[in-house]
Amino acid sequence: MQHLKILNKKEKKQITAILEEQYGIIQEIGFVFLLSKKNKLYLINNDLARIDLTKLKIDSIGMYLGELVGNQIRLSIEGSQLLGKHATKNIVNLDKNIAKLWLHGYNLELSAINADELNNNNNKSINNNKDMEGFVIIKSENDYLGSGKLGAEKLFNYVSKARRLRSSD
Repeated sequence: MQHLKILNKKEKKQITAILEEQYGIIQEIGFVFLLSKKNKLYLINNDLARIDLTKLKIDSIGMYLGELVGNQIRLSIEGSQLLGKHATKNIVNLDKNIAKLWLHGYNLELSAINADELNNNNNKSINNNKDMEGFVIIKSENDYLGSGKLGAEKLFNYVSKARRLRSSD
């Protein structure tokens, strides 16, 4: 049973269009996209795509990029690290103290985050910027920490429990 589908050029173009619309990423992605039945996106090297995967029972292969949720992509931590440097919008910069809370798995109250940390490439506050919504890239200084979802009053954390910090550091 095939669990992963190799996306054709048209489907890849749809994914890259979502990345451009959502995050402002116009960088060409020189990898092959795979999509699971659970809408999880993976990236593999072009050479690996030449292997006939239909005869193999594979649940995952390559790097987990994120999840396709409707017409948005929720980037994984690795996905944000790979693509974050090319993003021009929907980026939330957290200071070190707030970033530690984020890495411990806490949802963040928007009122607790400084207005200049919530930006859309022009340092507008989220309250005044309707262009910034849905899934966003979380960043602290030069480190990309994954993605979260902006709600009306909170930034919802999508760091999995297994990857959260447990110590008081």
